[in-house]
Amino acid sequence: MAEIHYIEGYEYMIMSDLDDVIATFKPSQLKYLFEHKHWDALFANCDTYYDIWALRIKDKWTSDCPFEMIDYDCWEKAHQYKTKYFINRHQIKIKTKKLIPVDSAFGRFGIYRVNKIIMNENKYNGFGGKRCEHIEFHKGMKRLFICPKFLVNNQDQHTKTNAKSDRIFTYFIYLVSYIKRYLSFLINYLNFL
Repeated sequence: MAEIHYIEGYEYMIMSDLDDVIATFKPSQLKYLFEHKHWDALFANCDTYYDIWALRIKDKWTSDCPFEMIDYDCWEKAHQYKTKYFINRHQIKIKTKKLIPVDSAFGRFGIYRVNKIIMNENKYNGFGGKRCEHIEFHKGMKRLFICPKFLVNNQDQHTKTNAKSDRIFTYFIYLVSYIKRYLSFLINYLNFL
């Protein structure tokens, strides 16, 4: 990796969106990042966690994790089904103060240990904008966490929803689930006879 010489000699690297992400940032919040020792990367939180495109939680899901398991591209599903249901269902207010283990995240601000970047064989690759670039890079790292106490500026436009269409889709999902359970029961009952 030809670019590595720019970060060698440093212990940490911060990656941040360049919009108003740090408009409400207070340097005193950095202490939350260093309350913990065993991490490769830590990611920010905001009032309502919104960065679902970068978020993946598969093998590291625990009962402490406020998110559901998520191992698919929410935006791909949103476009496929013409609803933001798959996005908004994961955009939640994080109530825990504990670090949340993830397979990938970003949240508009991340801090990485430089030695973990150097050891990572994966590169940032968004495949021409078709996939989130953080996910591919994070596959080469192990100890990734969202730090709930580390807050950055919230952008409401990312968490607004078309409530009526999403509500209809949610009811549809429940209806399909109910029908599947009923049919399963009916088939088992008929097989019993």
